[in-house]
Amino acid sequence: MHKIDEIIKTELALHPRASLQNFYKLFFQSYFGAEHALTDFDSARRYFENELSNLPNESDFIVQDISVNFPIYRVNLQVIKQGLITADELFEAFLKSTQTPVSTSKQDWPEIWLEIEKILNPLISPFQTEILKLREAASNGYTVHHSQLYRDLYKPHYRIICGEYIPSSLLL
Repeated sequence: MHKIDEIIKTELALHPRASLQNFYKLFFQSYFGAEHALTDFDSARRYFENELSNLPNESDFIVQDISVNFPIYRVNLQVIKQGLITADELFEAFLKSTQTPVSTSKQDWPEIWLEIEKILNPLISPFQTEILKLREAASNGYTVHHSQLYRDLYKPHYRIICGEYIPSSLLL
């Protein structure tokens, strides 16, 4: 649980208003990587380019380590704006990451999520309706979107990149 505790501590430092829903999304990404994020290459590329063209100037992180079972990171799109990597390089790393198999099964996810939820409950005081909604998502192996408050406050713009595809220059 040490890695989980560290991820929670980092997320609360970066995003103190993160809700249980946002933690669910974070840990779903941590356990399942980017495999849920791509169903159509062309629309993913268009969405990526549109997001880049509307990227805000501020950034709360460049690379966030969300690794529990394997090296996986949230890479802020600001890395492109800052010239640390090209858009093509990041998108290619994202594509490769969507094809990376993970060891966690969707059948194990509800139990894993319940353990994480137990750690989070005293820290963020979630509503019962949120708890039930996320338990249902876990039972079905679904991810969720960031909460509206999280999107409004933190303007998340990142891609999930497996450690084997992230340029070492971004991990310094």
